[in-house]
Amino acid sequence: MTGSSADLTGLAAGTTYIYTAYSDSGCETQVAATAVIEFTTKTGTLSLGSSSVTGQSYATGTAIATLTLPAATASVGSPAIAYTLTPSLPAGLTFDASNRTVTGTPTAEAASTIYTYAATSAGYASDDLVLTISVSDPVTLSGVSSTETTATLTIANRSGNWYYQADRGPDTSCKGPVSGATKAVAGLTAGVAYAYTAYSDSGCTAALAPAATFTALQLTAGAPTATTNTLTIVGNTGTWRYKHTSPDGGTCSSAQTNATVSLAGLAKSTQYVFKAYKDSDCTTVAATASAFTTDTPSLSSSQIGHDKATITLSDWAVGTGAGKDGNWYYKADKGPHTSCSSVQTGASVALTGLAASETYAYTAYSNSGCSSTIAAASAFTTDAPPGGARDANKDISLHSDNDKARGLWTNGTTLYVVDGTDDKIYAYQWSDKSRDSAKDFDTLKAAGNRSPTDLWSDGTAMWVLDPFDNKIYAYKMSDTARDSGKDHNVHGHTYRSQGLWSDGVTLWVSNYQDDKMYAYQWSDKSRDTDKDYSLTDGNGFPRSFWGNGVTMWVVDSEDDKLYAYNMSDQSRDSSKDISLASGNDRPTGIWSDGETIWVAEDDSDDNKLYAYRALPALIASSIASTTATVTLSARTGNWWLKRTSPTGGTCTQGETDFSHALSDLTAGTAYTFTAYSASDCNSASEIESVSFTTTS
Repeated sequence: MTGSSADLTGLAAGTTYIYTAYSDSGCETQVAATAVIEFTTKTGTLSLGSSSVTGQSYATGTAIATLTLPAATASVGSPAIAYTLTPSLPAGLTFDASNRTVTGTPTAEAASTIYTYAATSAGYASDDLVLTISVSDPVTLSGVSSTETTATLTIANRSGNWYYQADRGPDTSCKGPVSGATKAVAGLTAGVAYAYTAYSDSGCTAALAPAATFTALQLTAGAPTATTNTLTIVGNTGTWRYKHTSPDGGTCSSAQTNATVSLAGLAKSTQYVFKAYKDSDCTTVAATASAFTTDTPSLSSSQIGHDKATITLSDWAVGTGAGKDGNWYYKADKGPHTSCSSVQTGASVALTGLAASETYAYTAYSNSGCSSTIAAASAFTTDAPPGGARDANKDISLHSDNDKARGLWTNGTTLYVVDGTDDKIYAYQWSDKSRDSAKDFDTLKAAGNRSPTDLWSDGTAMWVLDPFDNKIYAYKMSDTARDSGKDHNVHGHTYRSQGLWSDGVTLWVSNYQDDKMYAYQWSDKSRDTDKDYSLTDGNGFPRSFWGNGVTMWVVDSEDDKLYAYNMSDQSRDSSKDISLASGNDRPTGIWSDGETIWVAEDDSDDNKLYAYRALPALIASSIASTTATVTLSARTGNWWLKRTSPTGGTCTQGETDFSHALSDLTAGTAYTFTAYSASDCNSASEIESVSFTTTS
């Protein structure tokens, strides 16, 4: 042997051999005492076969598919075989020798390493094979929208070129190659969600990573109130800011982390355009919301009565907190609400204590000092008071000397008020109720017309009642001179008499001693006992009186009341009685224009005529064989008319001037027509009826 080792062949399996080394060719001299080796050849061999294991590349964070390594076979027998895999596996992976598997989830990157997989068993020759394992971070694709129409795709852990394709929009065909880590895409639609996928090939068949999903930026405005709204951004990542660019002068907001923000303090009735930004000074626009206009609040009036109304603030979100415009306050230009109101937390306010037939203007404010206007209501006018109700707006102030007012009368130009102490008739302009002393009657005292209690005129002459002379004195209207030829002697019935009035056909004179109103024919002043009124129900101190053709009202100075009687038959109609207001004490005179009733009083404290709303009356006139006219007095608002006798009449809306012409009547027929406040002429809405008979 010339070398230091030698290969032995042709040995028998399972045999013990002793080999000795010699220094001579005859094998006589041992090299050394230790130059002897003894060994036993193996029983058999192990084989992993001809299979190979390909190199394994894994991604961090992703569980690997179980790798099962091949089992070894023995050339003879069935020995126990041990398996090993060296060196140590990457973090997160384990080798199970019992079933020859590699499993787990890699947790960190690892460079490609050669691993030896070996099978061993005592008495058998071992076998092994090698494989490579590497771990790297996975390829990922992300997308971030930067404006309403653009986005940036970013690929990570990709060293070579790559391609991309979207599920919708402008990039549905395979695009690329891209050599860098980022790619800007454009032509997107705001608010639309996109899914982009990265591929390793130009045909976009081999995906590199799961699809990147994102939504193109979109800024939307909500439904505005008068001072608030919301902005919502979709498709955004990270913080954002906003400001309005219309009107000019919007300020850049602080950084926003929520997708929806609340806007407050906007100006009412104003168009706004808001924009979103990704930079801190709001210079680069990321998205623009559609323009919106804040509400225009309005203050309206409804449910108007003679002493009340309701005002409602619309298009103002009442309340506090997000989406609310705030609470509100109100005041009026006149009446009981000229001071700033308390805070209002509802949209509507019921107003009370208003004056009848008065025009008011209310304004809504946003602050307790009523200096910041929200809206002003259109002026509204309260209804005329109901029949019999006080109408203080129409009270008439009298001259201080006219402090014992008794009777009154007007021709529509001049108002005349007789004074029982001064024996004089005071005159006033009817238009503005100012004194008109040039038309005073100063001739009563000289004529012996003492303590006058009432007066009446036909427009040519003025008659003045004297309760002590059994006479009604006449004066000329033209110059106030006596017109004794028209005096009326009533044969003792004027003693204790207090009032007189005529409808031009009949003259009545009241007498409180008899509790009666005596009737006379106006034409010749003869008695007409059929039209006398016997006063009842406590009407024991009658003074002046007035009738509208349907009802006669008689002043009672002890009861402070107007007693009502039917003029058709002189019967009582207590349903139309009018109780006088507190302060209208010792009433004396009465007059009406059909809409308003004025009542004088024998009280020097007030020096005024108290006004009351007249009760409605339906009066027939111009009666012919086939036509007539009915007129509804003391009424406001719509009204309807129906023939109730003979039955079968239809409900017809009355004329706006409250005078309704009737035609197609039958001669010599008795009719009854009824006025209603409702369009269906139901019984609950009945106002008044009138009966008449057409001429033959």
